[in-house]
Amino acid sequence: MLHSYHARLLYTLDEDEADFSRAWNLQKARRAGRRIPRRCRAPELLQYGEIAMLGSQIARLFEVAGRDRCHIVVFDDFIRNPGAVYKQLLDFIDVEDDHRREFKSMRSNAGVKYRWLQQFAMNPPKWIFRLIDAGGAGTIERLKKVRKRVKRFNKAREKRQPLPADMRAMLAEYYRVDVENLSALLGRDLTCWLSAQPRISGDRHA
Repeated sequence: MLHSYHARLLYTLDEDEADFSRAWNLQKARRAGRRIPRRCRAPELLQYGEIAMLGSQIARLFEVAGRDRCHIVVFDDFIRNPGAVYKQLLDFIDVEDDHRREFKSMRSNAGVKYRWLQQFAMNPPKWIFRLIDAGGAGTIERLKKVRKRVKRFNKAREKRQPLPADMRAMLAEYYRVDVENLSALLGRDLTCWLSAQPRISGDRHA
C-alpha cells in the first residue's frame, strides 16, 4: 500500500524523492517543515508512517460511526474474488445486484513522459485561474477537458521495482502492533501482511 501510495504522490508531484526508502527517512525532517517539495499540496501527505496505520484509523471510524454502519473491504479478498466482494458491498448498502462480474484494474502504476507538462496539468500557472475568472462556467469546462487530455497524453506506464528485503522487514516490524489491532477489530488474522515476501502485484493499487 505504501509503495503504491508513494508512486501516486510522485505522479501528482506532491513528492519529489523517487526512492521510497529515502522518502520514508525524510518524514522527521518534513514534519519539522524541512525538505517539503515545492509543489506538495499538504505536508501531512508525506507522513507515510501515519498514512498506513489502518488499525488505528479503523478503530476511530468504528468509534465515530458505529461498527454496524461500517463495511470493510480487505483488498486481498477483492483480488481473490472481486465478484463476491462486490456483491457483499451491494447487499450492505441495499442496492440491487447488477450482476457485474468483470473488474478492470484502475490506476496501474503510472509515471509521466514530461515532468514540465505534468506540472502544467497538476498545478496550472496563475494566468489559467485569471482566465477562468474572466471566462465563466464554459471556460472551466473547456479547460477541464484540455487538462484531462494532457494528463492522458503525458501518462507513461512504469513498472515499480520491488521493495528491498530490509525495507520490507522494517515496515513489517513498524506496523506489527497496528496489524494485530486491526486483526482483532475485524475478527480475522491479518498477520500474513507482515510476511517478508510480497503477496500482491506491485502494479495493483488499493
